Amino acid sequence: MGLSTGFPRWWELVATAGVPFLTLLMVVLLQHTQNHDAQATHLKLDELIRSSHGASDRMMTVENASPEDLDRIHESFERHASSPGDGRRTKPTSRSA
Repeated sequence: MGLSTGFPRWWELVATAGVPFLTLLMVVLLQHTQNHDAQATHLKLDELIRSSHGASDRMMTVENASPEDLDRIHESFERHASSPGDGRRTKPTSRSA
C-alpha cells in the first residue's frame, strides 16, 4: 500500500484499524445469534418436559445452578445409572473440570 500503489497513507491507516473492528463486530453478532438460538432450544426443551406426563420438571432451571451443584447432579445421575436392578449399567465417565 502507500506510495507504491497510489493510495494515500490515511487509507492504509483506515484499513488497518477497520479490519479488527469489523472482525470484533462479527464476533459479537455471531455470539448474540448463538445465545439466542441456545435460549430458544432451552425453551423448546422446557415445553417438551412440561408436555410429558411422566417427566420430572426439576431440571428446568439447571442452567442457573452453580458449578458445584452441576457436579453434584452429575454424580447423582451416574450413581442412578449404574445402580443395580435398573438394567442400564454404564461405565463411569471422567470429566475434566
